[in-house]
Amino acid sequence: MEETRFSRSPRVHFGELHDEWLAIDADAGYCYSLNQTGGYVWQLLAQPVTVAEICAALCREFEVEMETCRRDVEALLGELEKRGLVVRGRLSGTGDRGQEPVP
Repeated sequence: MEETRFSRSPRVHFGELHDEWLAIDADAGYCYSLNQTGGYVWQLLAQPVTVAEICAALCREFEVEMETCRRDVEALLGELEKRGLVVRGRLSGTGDRGQEPVP
């Protein structure tokens, strides 16, 4: 069984400024602002994680239903991936957290 994992793109820098989280893609010349929840997801993306792992953490931290969380996280990851801020990989059910690119 394979799970899709997401993680930050290595070319994107990340920082906090006041109440916002910033993802800076210096190569493309863009800076993206994330709200508190988006910043929390971004922090989780420091290591390869699945949508289910992200949602489990968000449901512990915030008052959100799992179905709503999954829908919102999938939309956020889709947008971040489209902009090149996150990368997608697969993890086979071996228990390690290694990642290989999706062809």
